[in-house]
Amino acid sequence: MKKKQITLLTCTVGLTTIILSILLIIVYQNINKLLSGEGAHDKILQQIKVFFYYIFISGAFLTIFVALLLRHYSKLHAAEASALVTLNTKVDVVSKRMDDILKSISDPFFALDENYNFVFLNRIASHEFAVGCGSLLGINYLKVYGEMAQHSINEKMKEVMQSRESVSFEAKDFLGRWRDISIYPTSEGISVHSKDAGERKSAQEHLRKTEQLLKETNLVAMVGGWEVDLIANTVLWTDATYLIHEQDPDFKPDLEKGINYYKEGISRNTILRLVQHTVETGETWDAELEIVTAKGNEKWIRTKGIAEFRNGGCVRLFGIFQDITLKKQAEDLLVSERKLLQTIIDNLPMNVYVKDTNHKKVLVNTNGKKHQQADNAEVLAGKYDDELYPEEYAETSIQEDTQVFETGISILDRETALIKFDGATTYFLTSKIPYYSENGHVEGLVGINYNITGIKDKALALQQANAALESVTNKLADKNQELEHFASVASHDLQEPLRMITGFIALIEKKYSHSLDEKGKEYLKHIVDGAVRMRQIITDILEYSRTGLSNESIVELDFNKLITKLVADNFSEAINAGAVIKYENLPMIVAEKTSMSQLFINLISNALKYQAPGNKPVINLKVKFEADMWQFAISDNGIGIKADYYEKIFLIFKRLHTRSEYSGTGVGLAICKKIVNKYKGEIWLKSVYGSGTTFYFTLPTSPGADKSATNRVIAAQV
Repeated sequence: MKKKQITLLTCTVGLTTIILSILLIIVYQNINKLLSGEGAHDKILQQIKVFFYYIFISGAFLTIFVALLLRHYSKLHAAEASALVTLNTKVDVVSKRMDDILKSISDPFFALDENYNFVFLNRIASHEFAVGCGSLLGINYLKVYGEMAQHSINEKMKEVMQSRESVSFEAKDFLGRWRDISIYPTSEGISVHSKDAGERKSAQEHLRKTEQLLKETNLVAMVGGWEVDLIANTVLWTDATYLIHEQDPDFKPDLEKGINYYKEGISRNTILRLVQHTVETGETWDAELEIVTAKGNEKWIRTKGIAEFRNGGCVRLFGIFQDITLKKQAEDLLVSERKLLQTIIDNLPMNVYVKDTNHKKVLVNTNGKKHQQADNAEVLAGKYDDELYPEEYAETSIQEDTQVFETGISILDRETALIKFDGATTYFLTSKIPYYSENGHVEGLVGINYNITGIKDKALALQQANAALESVTNKLADKNQELEHFASVASHDLQEPLRMITGFIALIEKKYSHSLDEKGKEYLKHIVDGAVRMRQIITDILEYSRTGLSNESIVELDFNKLITKLVADNFSEAINAGAVIKYENLPMIVAEKTSMSQLFINLISNALKYQAPGNKPVINLKVKFEADMWQFAISDNGIGIKADYYEKIFLIFKRLHTRSEYSGTGVGLAICKKIVNKYKGEIWLKSVYGSGTTFYFTLPTSPGADKSATNRVIAAQV
């Protein structure tokens, strides 16, 4: 408005100037004419008056015109000023609203001038950019973020600054966050709007991973997809479908080729019929069929097809294609296992049945059928106890069932008696075990009735036999005690006259030996020798009878220490004479010390006794662990034993040599056998006649014995 006023005023002044110039030119011309004629002076004066008159008129006219013009301009200026104030007010309001809007944007928004100085930042941008820096207005953006000058956002900003065309893109900001960024050219430079794209990118990434997982899951689960475009006559397979068909990825399938993979016969005829029916009716198919793969392998697959119709006609078929070979094999195996389980249950020597929570039998095995004298097990299925058993037994059985259903606790091996309708009594061991559904609720029970009637009869007979055996055992114990007493008395009574005979013969020899000739002295010697041998025999018989009847407590014996003491106490004379007794790594055994001592003394004594003249005895005692028993071996370098006597030698009073060759009564090995048998062991021998003998015997392991000693023996054996 101000420019128009100035232009109008300029035109007015210019017009006035032109008019005055024209008047001056006219006056000048008139003066020249007057100067050339007579009376010029008066004419000049007259013309000057006229000139000033024109000037005055023109000046007055110009003054009035300018005054009017200025008045008009004054009114226009006042109106313009008023409108300008109103306009500025509206601009301020709009500017404030715009500023508030920009500042309230929940995403960062900022503006830069052409030198990349900040000219505006909203609250979010200020918070992100100016942390620890104060206000950024007027600060150069590139100086603040100069180290990131090559960042894609900065490159885009420069691009917009030069091209003056807006761009939108997604990128990671300086903090590594995904943003949707828009850069717009402005009159001063550029403005930048940044919106968080993290949630969208996360969703995209989640979708990508989900699709990848679905693809991998389908490959693992062997679930593929397929599509047939009936308009374009094209067929698409997924990767899993190619894999199931064992076909190369570059294979181009079509409908005919796909159908030909189905096994000839039932499967191929079925898929042809299903496809035709779906194309005609739109009904979905779902079937389990067999195919033959590209490699000739037979597989079971599940195929499902869905039709898409357009304008009343089928234009597309699509669906799933799943390898269910393992499922089919598992189903076949399950059927086989069920048959096997049914066979096992039917042939168990007990009644097996299954009840639901209504106390109704849903399964009964063959033995249960025989017990109920039913034609087949199906006849019993669906029956209740009160239909099959006497009232009292049925009520007890129902109470037991209810207890199992309510508590979920099994009843095991409860003895029950069933009195049948014919009066016969049958005894059972009854077990009732709950079975559960997938959600953990009791769905019924498995009952097992084991007929123990025969066992009860045998138990009664055994009880009677045990009573009779106990009576016999008591009598036998009394007889053994009487026998032991008799042996002790007999030994004393038999040895008394022997002592008397031996004493009197000694007196005769002392008092009358000078009166006897050599024959008489030899007779006396035989009498004394016989009496001594008779006394030894009586002693050995007493010892044999007492073997196994000792009440001595059993203790844990260290056989290394036991043998060392036995050798020192009983065989030191032989050791001094050159005999060698070797032993090491003997075990710890729980046994009676006396009986073990007697066992080893008898065997070592025989090994020392039965030697060739002039031979120095060498005795080796070894042990090894075998079949849960300790096997001892006592070997010597003596005269040996013929094989004919391996068994006879353990009989009482069995001697292989005359008294003149080797002393003894023939009781020692019989005692050894009795001791070993008491410990449930065995004794035997091996011998090379003329070279030596090895006696073997076994003793059981002792659960309470020192394990370290046992381990030492086993380690030495290895």
